[in-house]
Amino acid sequence: MDHHRLGNHSTHIPIRFTVDIVGSTSTLISERIEDAGLSAPPALAGMLLAGLLSDTLILTSPTTTPRDKLAGERLSRWAFKKPGPLPGETIESFGKSIIQAGVGLESRDAMDIVTTDLKLYQAGRYNFAIAQAEVTNLLQLADNLERVKTALNSLREQRGLDFAMLMVTDVVGNSSRLVMVNPPPLLDDLPYPHLQDGTLQANDVVF
Repeated sequence: MDHHRLGNHSTHIPIRFTVDIVGSTSTLISERIEDAGLSAPPALAGMLLAGLLSDTLILTSPTTTPRDKLAGERLSRWAFKKPGPLPGETIESFGKSIIQAGVGLESRDAMDIVTTDLKLYQAGRYNFAIAQAEVTNLLQLADNLERVKTALNSLREQRGLDFAMLMVTDVVGNSSRLVMVNPPPLLDDLPYPHLQDGTLQANDVVF
């Protein structure tokens, strides 16, 4: 069960698989639970809600659908009831806690930053990786840019990739900075301003 686009993976035998156009797999799981006439226990509902709010930036990202918003209401109803572990929380307060727990660069290992949310792609003749890290202020990138680029290049070499990119997303300002190592010439045509530090400023890009 997933909400991402399909890649080129293959299986030896047919499998049951569901992919749908929503902002989070948590939405699909919560729908299955409700369709079965059940509810999730508070702890499990809280975990699913954390995934939903993280995936959709507290239901504000461009990928958020009406089904995700219904799932947020459904999961919060299950998660926030007493005597569960999240009494008194709201979608907004819980979402801010989730986002805050996952952002920042200072205290994280550089290789962890470039591999935590990593996706591998093959397009044309290129094999490449795109990772994403979230911050609350893009100023954090300036102090960590060199070590992040070093880790990104190590990742490229270890995986045998043509190039690699890290998208550092400001979850407050709803914009991103693109950090690339060994980019091919065709990426010069990306419609984002090139900054003096070699990164690209992608305003209004969060996913």
